[in-house]
Amino acid sequence: MMMSLSRKSVYCEICGREIPEISAFKIFVEGSMVIVCPTCYAKYVAKRKEESVNIRSKMISSTKVSNRSQGQRSLSNTSAARSSLQRRASPNMSLKNVERYEIDPSYPEIIRKAREAKNMTTKDLALRLRESENIIKRIEAGRLTPSIELARKIEEVLGVKIIVTRVEDIDREVRISKESSEKDLMLGDLITVKRKNIDK
Repeated sequence: MMMSLSRKSVYCEICGREIPEISAFKIFVEGSMVIVCPTCYAKYVAKRKEESVNIRSKMISSTKVSNRSQGQRSLSNTSAARSSLQRRASPNMSLKNVERYEIDPSYPEIIRKAREAKNMTTKDLALRLRESENIIKRIEAGRLTPSIELARKIEEVLGVKIIVTRVEDIDREVRISKESSEKDLMLGDLITVKRKNIDK
């Protein structure tokens, strides 16, 4: 019973799947932060990559049309302009990496020591955080992992750091997802071929 309380679960705001908070990703959709599961995160990344490639293709196409209409320019100037536009269109922006937030495994001790250093009781801290004292006690005992939102409040009130930021390589995530899909496809083709041979 105690172990079930040590891992807090959250729900993917896209597919609704329940997942451990430590496995959740945070992305920004139309300016709003959304919590998603690894599967929806991979789909989101793949979609963003595809959109970036389309944008780059459109910009390159418009550059070629512009160069065609301005035939008076020298070949060297045209090549330099095209090269410059292609570099600007390269989708390296924030799509390269995404920050993932985790709670420091030592959060119970960090919170308890910081609270005691400020001569605060668990009740005092609960009032400052607008949470129940029971939740504070469970957090300090390591039986409840605070959410990222609550962890930020704790950091602000106690002046500590319990949120760890980890940078995820999107290119690697997409590459792994793509390789996995290709393997599944090859296996499906193999099964289809074997079935045809059996039918013969």
